[in-house]
Amino acid sequence: MIGDLKDKFERAGGMDTLAQYGRAHVLGYAALQALLQGTSQKSLEIVRLSVSNKVQKKLRKKYRGYIKEYLRREEEKKAGTAKKVPSENRKGTIWMFWSTGEESAPPIAQ
Repeated sequence: MIGDLKDKFERAGGMDTLAQYGRAHVLGYAALQALLQGTSQKSLEIVRLSVSNKVQKKLRKKYRGYIKEYLRREEEKKAGTAKKVPSENRKGTIWMFWSTGEESAPPIAQ
């Protein structure tokens, strides 16, 4: 039985998976789920999916503001109402050399 559990542990990613769960702060949740579900192949798949859902929920909560802003901008692009950034708010300088003089340069170069 212990050999079978060790084999399943290694096939599931072993220590790398535990490290990932630790970094995501769901290691305790995963351990509890594994104890409650058991160690059959289907049970471990259910544990993996429930941990994945928990991590996804945490990430959505953490980055909710960024997601909403991105979706708002995408809607503006589709509707054609995207706001242009005023030139005074843009950062950086673009240097350009026009050898025939500023008067003969196209408007974008002037």
